[in-house]
Amino acid sequence: MTFREQMAHITSALKSMETRFIYKENYNGYGKDLYNLSKEELIKEMTITFDNLIQNLQKLSDADLNEKGKDFGDVKLTKWQSFLFMQDHITNHRAKAVLYLRMNGITPPRYKYN
Repeated sequence: MTFREQMAHITSALKSMETRFIYKENYNGYGKDLYNLSKEELIKEMTITFDNLIQNLQKLSDADLNEKGKDFGDVKLTKWQSFLFMQDHITNHRAKAVLYLRMNGITPPRYKYN
């Protein structure tokens, strides 16, 4: 995947995983083709997606987080484990995006935890 495709995939996957794993609802894609957005539109969509995810996480109690979410294949995940799975997925694709940048002679932004 290109850098843009990695970012679109992260955004789409987060929306899908939150909907399916946390709320146990079907994900319909919300009618957005993230792969064809402009750079500015994709950044805006990613920002909204991350902000919404963080706000929704903060609303959940410890009891909510320990409830079973939707299974991931044969693995039965709590909602808390589902959030960790989402974080792992982001890390995986962020690493691929950084590699893509480096292979194309672009120095990626310095990593920091925030």
